[in-house]
Amino acid sequence: MTQARLAEYARELLLQRMCHYSEECYCAGWMTGNEATLWEIATTNRRQYGPVALTDDDARELRQLGEDAGGWWVYSDIGQGWKFVTLPAWRRIYVEKWGG
Repeated sequence: MTQARLAEYARELLLQRMCHYSEECYCAGWMTGNEATLWEIATTNRRQYGPVALTDDDARELRQLGEDAGGWWVYSDIGQGWKFVTLPAWRRIYVEKWGG
């Protein structure tokens, strides 16, 4: 598998997993702040997402998918839907929007 194909696959799977956790934890296709909460789960010791505790394996998978994809998914409230951004761009968004 080429590096480009791996990154594309990782992006697709990352979006599926992020939507899955939002649905599992809040019965919402994309809970407000989903991207930030899952980032914290992937990059810190946080595992609780609403009523559900994600596992260390879940956190590792999210982190690895983000690294393989080279970015993170965000959701636009102004009708653009999901948008994939590079990891450096995501880190700036996270700091600006959530004070990370």
